[in-house]
Amino acid sequence: MNSAPKQECRLDALSESLDRWLVAHWRVYLSIVGALCLLTFAGYSHAKEIWVDETLQMLIAGQPTVEQTWAQLRDGYIQVDPPMLHVLQHFLLGWFGNTVQVARMPAIAGFCLMCVALAALAARHVPRVYAAAVFFVPYATVLRSRAMDARPYGLLAGFTALTLFCWDGMQSGRNQFRWRVAFTLSAAIMFCSHFYSVLFLLPLAMGEAAKAIRRRRIDWAVPICVAIALIPFALSLPVAISASRKFMQHYFYRAAFSNLYDFYGFALATLPFAGVLIFLLLAQYFARGFRPAADADCAPGDRGYYLSAATAGFLLIPVAGYSAGALVTGFFVPYYHMMATLGVAVGLPLLISGMTNRNRLAGLCILAAMGGHGLFVSARGVSGFSRRDPQLPELKQVRALIPEPSPDIVVASPA
Repeated sequence: MNSAPKQECRLDALSESLDRWLVAHWRVYLSIVGALCLLTFAGYSHAKEIWVDETLQMLIAGQPTVEQTWAQLRDGYIQVDPPMLHVLQHFLLGWFGNTVQVARMPAIAGFCLMCVALAALAARHVPRVYAAAVFFVPYATVLRSRAMDARPYGLLAGFTALTLFCWDGMQSGRNQFRWRVAFTLSAAIMFCSHFYSVLFLLPLAMGEAAKAIRRRRIDWAVPICVAIALIPFALSLPVAISASRKFMQHYFYRAAFSNLYDFYGFALATLPFAGVLIFLLLAQYFARGFRPAADADCAPGDRGYYLSAATAGFLLIPVAGYSAGALVTGFFVPYYHMMATLGVAVGLPLLISGMTNRNRLAGLCILAAMGGHGLFVSARGVSGFSRRDPQLPELKQVRALIPEPSPDIVVASPA
């Protein structure tokens, strides 16, 4: 007769104990999962064959001098990126060898930085068991597939998350000067990673608008910091201007509403998010609902409201990008808008924690789904050190699909 109450007590006790352990050992946890993240995506990098965009990236970065690298970018025919990553890879390839694994190092470090920064950000606003789950949410997004590419997306994700973390720190009222300097530096690196990084201004503007409404005044320090951070970005604009006259005139990703409509199906892996829902439903059944935590009366505070507004801004980034494509540029590239998934990573714990009154069992459900998926991804990644994933099937595999004994295989010319 008393088995159900005992069951719910055990579940609540387990989640509370885990949360207390994470509070006491938070840095240890971040160090362990951060190191595992680096190892995981180094393994994926080892297994993954180089692809065409990475080949072009390395050809530009591998020029004999930095000046020649800049000249290749400014030409505007091959790749349209600010020169920061190409210059960084130019030196890395010179120091550690001209291999794709070396060229992928910044992207892997950027992805890991994003996971750590998002978890640290969440820890300020929700119980630690929720924040522990946030570390693994990017593993369930399209960002995982770009985490080992020798392209700007890993750096863009990492410094976008770090910039958001610093912006949130600016709202604390403590160490204002340090937070402003950190925000400016991280934003400058973010803006220099990719031209579409300027879409970060949408969530930032929404967060600042929420703050201005709440405080009845504008925090002028933020736009001043942003203006300073945009100076290096402005110096890269000759690349974008040249590309708009040449390469982008015939870009193959035309603006289509179907691309916007399908964006989140492209951006999110459904299994781990379905797992979150399944675990929440099971926990609600066995624990007979989510009871308010002892600290449930702790209001999210103004910082939580500002962060929620910024999170909504991240989720609206694809809409802004599509609108710009339909009205101005003529194209919409889904993976240029991947930073929108940061809104999911931050918004998921904020929303569920608020709806369940900071119940730790709900956080444990998220951790079970996201952490379990993350460990599966890690196991696959670490195994990459002992395998190579072919990008295309071998010719004998293609021949085996054709019933004729000696088929002629015709490959169309790119022209």
